[in-house]
Amino acid sequence: MVLATILGLPGIWLILPLLRHGGSLAWGNLLPAVAELTVRTIIYSTLATVMAFVLAAPAIMVLARASSETMVSVFGILLCALLQSPVIYLYGWSQFFRIVGMNIVPQSPADVLRCIFTLATWLWPIPAAAVGLALRALDRDTIDAARLDGGQRRVAFHQL
Repeated sequence: MVLATILGLPGIWLILPLLRHGGSLAWGNLLPAVAELTVRTIIYSTLATVMAFVLAAPAIMVLARASSETMVSVFGILLCALLQSPVIYLYGWSQFFRIVGMNIVPQSPADVLRCIFTLATWLWPIPAAAVGLALRALDRDTIDAARLDGGQRRVAFHQL
């Protein structure tokens, strides 16, 4: 239901102007550009989400297994990281790549990857908090039984 809402509302937002101005030649000329932009946006956001989940894996494991005092501290760090402006992350990573010697040309594929990576480094606290707190809600006896059956890494992988 949530996924249908997330994907459906932008689709309706794109279709409504087409229905309203269906006979307009301007929309006929814009339709390929709108479709290309929509597909590119979905690809970029999917890549940023996957990267954010990869970056969030250590924090997920800490939140899932830590004591309540440690969990509160880590959750506070997650909120501080999320409250920073994405422009700060963009500037910081740009300076890092400049210092390392990577001269990234604007609007190049490397620049697109830098932007996706910057977005992922800004958004990683969201999946870390959501998945970490969800794993924390699992039954402890079930987790202990799974640890007895397999190795620690295997159990952690299955929890993710």
